Amino acid sequence: MYFYVLLPALRQAGAPAPTSLPEAMAPCQTTNACEAARDSAAHWRLKRRSALTPGQLLLSYAALVVFSAATALPFGWHGLWLIPLWCLLEITVAGAMYLFYMIHAADGEQISFSPDGNLAIEVVRGLDIRHYRMNPAWAHLERDSADKERLWLCCSPLRIEVATQLAPREKHRVERELKQALAVQQSGLGSAPSAHPFSGFHQTAAR
Repeated sequence: MYFYVLLPALRQAGAPAPTSLPEAMAPCQTTNACEAARDSAAHWRLKRRSALTPGQLLLSYAALVVFSAATALPFGWHGLWLIPLWCLLEITVAGAMYLFYMIHAADGEQISFSPDGNLAIEVVRGLDIRHYRMNPAWAHLERDSADKERLWLCCSPLRIEVATQLAPREKHRVERELKQALAVQQSGLGSAPSAHPFSGFHQTAAR
């Protein structure tokens, strides 16, 4: 029964924090589980927002361990070892789920225009963090032909899925803002873009 204590904690998500936006842009509304933030420096933060900090998450798991141990030890003292073994199994499964949640809590993407005018994309998937750079003169957005809800930022041969943590309505809003920003950048570059459409690299980091 203690296993069900874990589920509400994993499902909690707080309201998005307010973000300062330029007056010309409408505020980017978000769902309870995700945040799409755009600031005055043309920066999009498309990441899941959690209501629990890592410290709060560890405290909730510690409370679960203490409660399970306090329940199991008296039964073990009287020779009923099935109850302690079951509690140990519950704590192990709950610990694995907490660990998975912590690893993927920061999943998402950050998109911005770097000082040199290139489009910089950071993609976080668990412990894997990848950074890409694209020439905005060649970059464009595409919808997946099989699944129209999937959004891709493309600059041949790079094709990066973005806004993976957003609800469909917020994904459409981000798509519209990105298209407007790319159009502004491309109009400023003129009709003769660079011969190098992209430069891409990645790095993997363990958090």
